[in-house]
Amino acid sequence: MESEREQILAQLRGTERGEAAAWVSYPPTPAWWPFLFGAWTFLYAGVIGWLSDLPQAGAMLVLAVGIGLLVRWDRGRRGAWPTGRAPREIKRLMTVFFACCLAVAGLGWLVGETVGTLAAALVSAIVVTALVWWYGAAYDRAAAEVRERLG
Repeated sequence: MESEREQILAQLRGTERGEAAAWVSYPPTPAWWPFLFGAWTFLYAGVIGWLSDLPQAGAMLVLAVGIGLLVRWDRGRRGAWPTGRAPREIKRLMTVFFACCLAVAGLGWLVGETVGTLAAALVSAIVVTALVWWYGAAYDRAAAEVRERLG
């Protein structure tokens, strides 16, 4: 017979499993996903460097709507969108990814200031494509670790 403590621990594991479900149960990411983000980054850097005033604002609006539509599509594809605290394995990964995104922004700015907009857009697009590909693979590994830990 299980002790009261074991029953409580089992309930807590079940709760954690339920909270983590949307973080670790998802359809495969399309192969074009990293390339889309690379292309979007190229356009974003180009808009910042080549356009100004109203054309820049309009292009930024188009880019924002585009990324919003992508998020909407992905939410529908996933069925459930992760909310609440991420499991620790994924939280660590998200922190590293965020730091890498800041580094890419700095690199893009540095290349833009020293070489030019086209070089900045190309370098940023290539690095973002590689970063999104890496993040997808690392996320899949982290999600597998969470599923294994939570049984």
